[in-house]
Amino acid sequence: MQGGQLLMEESLRLASVLTPSKQ
Repeated sequence: MQGGQLLMEESLRLASVLTPSKQ
């Protein structure tokens, strides 16, 4: 069951894109 992990990864990526705190 890697659905949760996939969702978590996607959420993290989306958060990174929505909040580009990486300078």
